[in-house]
Formats: sequence, structure tokens, C-alpha cells
Amino acid sequence: MSFLEGKPIWMHWIFYVILCGIIFGISYGMIFLLALRWWVTVLAILSAGMIWGTIVFKQASPAEPEVKKE
Repeated sequence: MSFLEGKPIWMHWIFYVILCGIIFGISYGMIFLLALRWWVTVLAILSAGMIWGTIVFKQASPAEPEVKKE
């Protein structure tokens, strides 16, 4: 159940205008930061790829069985 369910249309408009503003502001800030120096973009791509690859690898690899100590 959505918190906007049953609300008038103007509530939807206000919510989505605010949401679009937040997304636009975050996107604008990211583009501004990435455009400051060329190497920031390279570092962002490298780190995103390494993090994404690590997550996929961890999910794909089988879990190691626990070794019980006697």
C-alpha cells in the first residue's frame, strides 16, 4: 500500500516535483564534481567497477563450510 494511495492529485504533483528536484540536484552535483578534473571520472569508473565486480563475485561464489574445532 502506497502512502499516496487515496490522496488527491495535487499531493502526487507535490511529491513528484520534490522527488524530481532531489534527483536533479544530485545529478547536477555529480556532473559538476566529475567535470572538475578528468581523473575524478576515471577513479569513479574504476571504483564503481571494482565494487560491482566484488558484489557479483561474492554472490556467485559458493559459501565456504565452517570448520569446527574440537
